[in-house]
Amino acid sequence: MKQEKFEVGSQAWIDEFRRVAQGLCEEALAVGTLSKDESFRLVESYYDTPAHIAPDGVVTISVTLENGTIEVTEEAIDAPNMNIRGAYPVITQLAKLKHDGGMMPSADAQAIMRKACALRQLIIIGPDVPKPVALLPMHDLMAERSQ
Repeated sequence: MKQEKFEVGSQAWIDEFRRVAQGLCEEALAVGTLSKDESFRLVESYYDTPAHIAPDGVVTISVTLENGTIEVTEEAIDAPNMNIRGAYPVITQLAKLKHDGGMMPSADAQAIMRKACALRQLIIIGPDVPKPVALLPMHDLMAERSQ
């Protein structure tokens, strides 16, 4: 069965992001790969986003994992462990590329990231704590769903 795809940053994509994140969290709690003691806070902001996706040109997604629950919101949160800000064309390229079977981006993604960082089109701060293992599949699951 072919995986449904969503335009990166669109409301449908954010809704799918939320659904996937909640499913990963629930599954990880059930099998014991996520502890209720783990916490993680992430903010991603995409600028120069097309007007049909974000009339003001900016999409923000925040993920808060605390006490065994995960919340995905569409506004910035305070004190994130990781903060990613990037130009929409760069974010869209990266969103579609899977990681090489783990936490590290693929070689292609790393090349895009290096160039974008040098041009100040991508800024990544953190993480200042390890990302919970239960969330590692998140990027690849969304790469399958991104267009």
